[in-house]
Order: sequence, then C-alpha cells, then structure tokens
Amino acid sequence: MYEALYRSKAVLFDLDGTLIRGEEAIPGAVSFVRQLAEMDKRIVYLTNNATRTRETMALMLGRQGFPASPETVLTSSVAAAAILQHQLGSSKKVYAIGEEGLTSPLLAAGFELVKNEEHADAVVVGLHRQVTYAHFEHAVRHVLRNAYFLATNRDRVIPLENGFAPGAGALVALIAYATGVEPMLAGKPSAAFVDQALAIAGVERKEAILIGDNLETDILAAKNAGIHSVLVESGVPFAGNFVPEIKVHNLKELLQ
Repeated sequence: MYEALYRSKAVLFDLDGTLIRGEEAIPGAVSFVRQLAEMDKRIVYLTNNATRTRETMALMLGRQGFPASPETVLTSSVAAAAILQHQLGSSKKVYAIGEEGLTSPLLAAGFELVKNEEHADAVVVGLHRQVTYAHFEHAVRHVLRNAYFLATNRDRVIPLENGFAPGAGALVALIAYATGVEPMLAGKPSAAFVDQALAIAGVERKEAILIGDNLETDILAAKNAGIHSVLVESGVPFAGNFVPEIKVHNLKELLQ
C-alpha cells in the first residue's frame, strides 16, 4: 500500500471520475473505500458537484455500497453558502444559477433567492442543466451592478457514463467573459474547501490524503492545502502544469 495512504487517518475522496461516473460506481471503487473504512480510516467525500444536496448524494453513494452519511459529504454548494454568510453579513438577496443541490443549502442558510431583475447582493453559479440565455442575461446585469460574484466550481467538464459534458466552469466562464469580472471560488482547488473537509474528518493536514482524478482541481487543491494526494487516471483527461505526487491507473494499484 502507498505509504502516505497507509499512515493517513483520513482519506478525502473526490466523487465524479474517481469513485463514480454519472450514477454508476467505477469498478473496484466500492470495495476500495470499504476496505479503507474497515482499517478505521475516516472517509470524507468532497465534491465540486453542486447539483445534489448532501442528503441525496449520501443516498446515492449508499445505494452503490459506499459507507456514507450526509455528514461525511461536503459539496461546493455548502461551501458557497458558508462563504456568502461571511461575505454578505446581513445582506440576504442572492441570484442563483443552479439546481436543488445549490438552492437548498442557500435557503437553509437564510438567503432569499431573487428572480430576474430584482436587486441581488450576490450572484452564485453552479451547474444548471436547464440553463437558459435569460439566466445569463440576469446574472451579467447583477454582476455589472457590483453584486458579489461566486462560483461553486470552475470544472470544465463532468464525466458521465457515455463520455463528458460541460461543467459549471463553462457557465461561469460565459458570465466572467461578458462582465470582465472573475468570481471567487467555493470548491476545489480552494485550500479552504479542503480545510472544511479536514474539519469534518477531525484531523490535521499531515494526517490526511486526497484522492482525485482531476489535476486542475483535486490535486491542485491538495497542493494548495499542503496535504498528500493521489491522481487516479479514471476521469478528466486534462493535464495541469505540475507533476502529481503519485499517479495510478486505478484505485486497486494503491493497495498493492
């Protein structure tokens, strides 16, 4: 077994492309995670996927056989809600582009989700598979009126069972290009996002390892946070501008 994995107290897993692809578990992923859990490793799932709530994500993982509960899942939407609470203070009006996985934690945090041209203190963008031009039009206008601009993530693509589809980053890029304003980022590769996962696991940085398939988000997040990482070649094909700490074709190789 890879030494850093053997010595770790907590393992932070990316989901899409690392453990699952679409709605299906990647072959060998369930047994790998369960074996680590049986070794008393603390498992936390941290995902840039903003389309599902922590509850629905945990249910989906449980159906596949992964040991999961809502408390062990951290989404970029949950992180986004926490950032907005810190940044906006008593201001509560948010224009959101996203699905239930984004709107649910925003509502739970006490934000009012505005429509169309109503005043918005912030614009937050996640993946929205029914997005329209009108959504972008309203978001651009709010940002140009100095609304705080926050992206759940900037993933270029998402891996599915039959290939890849545009990720939230593609939506964010349209608004950023149109406005000339770069958003703040809630999910990976933010070190703060990793720190939230470490808090869930109850461990220090030196006691954790992050396993993911994306050099630009997962592995860069680990590097930014100063923790060990493993790149698994089962998901996103894009390369970054640095060499990963360790690279494997699949999760099984880490147990050899």
